[in-house]
Amino acid sequence: NFNFKTGEDWDAFTGKFSVEWQATNDAFMYFTVSEGYKAGGFQGLAATELIAITPFDPEEATLYEIGAKTEWFDNRLRLNLAIFQTDYEDLQILQLLVEEAAPEGTGGQLITQNAANADIEGYELEFVIAPTDNLTISGSYTHLDTEFSDFFTPAGFRPPDGGAGTTGDRTGNALRNAPDKAYNILARYRMDLSNGGTLTWQADWRHKDIVYQDPDVFEWAAVPEYDVLDLRVSYVWPNGNLETTLWSRNANDEEYFLHNWPLQGSGQATPAPPRTYGLTVTWQTNYPASKKSGLRPLFFLPLLNDENLCSCVNIHWQHNSDSYLSRCRCSFFSVIPRLAYWSVQHYHSALTGKSFQTPGNSENSPYRPLLFCWD
Repeated sequence: NFNFKTGEDWDAFTGKFSVEWQATNDAFMYFTVSEGYKAGGFQGLAATELIAITPFDPEEATLYEIGAKTEWFDNRLRLNLAIFQTDYEDLQILQLLVEEAAPEGTGGQLITQNAANADIEGYELEFVIAPTDNLTISGSYTHLDTEFSDFFTPAGFRPPDGGAGTTGDRTGNALRNAPDKAYNILARYRMDLSNGGTLTWQADWRHKDIVYQDPDVFEWAAVPEYDVLDLRVSYVWPNGNLETTLWSRNANDEEYFLHNWPLQGSGQATPAPPRTYGLTVTWQTNYPASKKSGLRPLFFLPLLNDENLCSCVNIHWQHNSDSYLSRCRCSFFSVIPRLAYWSVQHYHSALTGKSFQTPGNSENSPYRPLLFCWD
């Protein structure tokens, strides 16, 4: 425990300048210069008093952006392009540091400090194509070129064991969470059926290059590049109130990380879930319309009257093939504040053969809807 009193005050005035031009009904262009500001602060958790009392200063950024938003072929194609550059001063960085007086071999502590000036250059392209009234294809592509234009170690600290090289100078290294390339493409096809229902097929594929999680750009503490495919097919019933969706996340069963960070000379990674599939059933209605028409939520008919109509019922089931864990979640959302939310989750593990349930309801709600879950 540390006993001290300290404080800092920060303020800033930021501006924005923008020029916009509606060239035609289908073409809009713009140029923007804007300033950004992030206030300074103190460490939320600190291992030593020096770390606890050392503040980090504000971070400032200037953005230059030029872009265009266009539509083509009778609005069948939409193309948006943005080219940008961001200059950072006193960039706040989470990095491994040790106190200067610490002996060699001392493990670093993750500390937020102003350690660099940095530049980001890049462009982003977005598109939406509608070849037919029922088919939509959309996507985006982003390219980033990032680097620390100047890197310095805060006073009173040094990198652990010399950090990058012998001086801890990371000038020229890439910024964290800044992939060189990231892109995705989504295709959605809607089928209007003769019975009045709607069947929608959707595939979403996305790619992200390697992203570093620290200024030293350690490969073992990075999130490697990955490609992920999500699939779903939805059926909206003829009355428009009931939707059934069969879905699969990470359908290609890609092994990748959600996050990673360096700690004591090794990476601490959070793996992403493997291939997961499930079924979601949603019933919903517009409250005023249902009140006028006399509609009732089917599962809640014994408990609710005109004044307590439920606006949404959701039944959700998913299964993870690798961990053999199944989950079923049933919940509803009501227009009445005291019936704001109610949920039951049921889990079953094929590894242990055990099941467990986690009921939950809004505060002081006396209602228990007649809704059950099973695997």
